[in-house]
Amino acid sequence: MNNDKHKILEAGLRGKELLLKGVIIPGDRDEHSAMASIVLSTDKELDFVIERDAMGDKLFDHIRKRVEVKGFIRAAKTGIRTIRITDYRVLEVVN
Repeated sequence: MNNDKHKILEAGLRGKELLLKGVIIPGDRDEHSAMASIVLSTDKELDFVIERDAMGDKLFDHIRKRVEVKGFIRAAKTGIRTIRITDYRVLEVVN
């Protein structure tokens, strides 16, 4: 893992609020093929599943858009990384 990725994960897992840029992409689908989750794919080649809460759910309207987000990350024992979004702004649409 490169040094930038390591620094981001280390700071985030210590409880520091992070500022990250990336693109919102579709995640898992439910049994009816509806989108059940979305993912922040960052510029540093790290992916975070966006937690489903009032703020995270707003990002469902911004699939394939480049965003800047603030939030707190967590890593599950399964290796899945999540982010709880505290603020965001849309930067541009990605085709």
